[in-house]
Amino acid sequence: MRAVLRAHGQPRWYQPGEIMMLHGSAADVVMLIEHGVVKVAVTAVDGRTTVLAYRCAGDVIGEMGVVDRGTRTATVVAVDRVRVSVIPASAFLSEVRSRPDVAASIMSTLVVRLRDADRERVLGPRTPARARIARKLLELIDRRGRSVADGAVIEIRLTQQDLAAAAGVGLRSASRELPRLRHLGLIDYTRGHFTVLDPAGLARVANELNVSD
Repeated sequence: MRAVLRAHGQPRWYQPGEIMMLHGSAADVVMLIEHGVVKVAVTAVDGRTTVLAYRCAGDVIGEMGVVDRGTRTATVVAVDRVRVSVIPASAFLSEVRSRPDVAASIMSTLVVRLRDADRERVLGPRTPARARIARKLLELIDRRGRSVADGAVIEIRLTQQDLAAAAGVGLRSASRELPRLRHLGLIDYTRGHFTVLDPAGLARVANELNVSD
């Protein structure tokens, strides 16, 4: 699928912090990430930002708005220097209609993302901050982790605010729970770099629905 989309794309670079897609804007292109990491986020009316996902090389972004001919449902921002192939909506839709393999691949991706969103809606209210943070760290290790001597390090620079927004918790909760996870020997962090020391132990925390303070 990626090769098919790339054949229709024009290369473009984005600098760290640059907005690539804006919530509410017209969905007129799809992007295939070739290099780098992007952040997908929404901002509520009260100003609170929630990071929905981080996407990296090989991921397609912007396809949902193109498929339903709507507007962008989130803002996408470059985390580091990002290179993408920009595919016009018309070319993307033409390939989806004419190539069952492309349609199946896009459908599979959308189903996974919708299933993850549904799980968050169901478990979110019952999941304590510590478990949400643990789950997000494991997800980031799975997608952007690199093995090191004492565990696996997340290859995205994250502040505690970034992690809190990605996990859907407040900064105060993240500031309280991260030292506890470090004290348990599950993680370590310094200057924006997070390392998971005990994935199995962190997974047990991530699966808890009730965590006592």
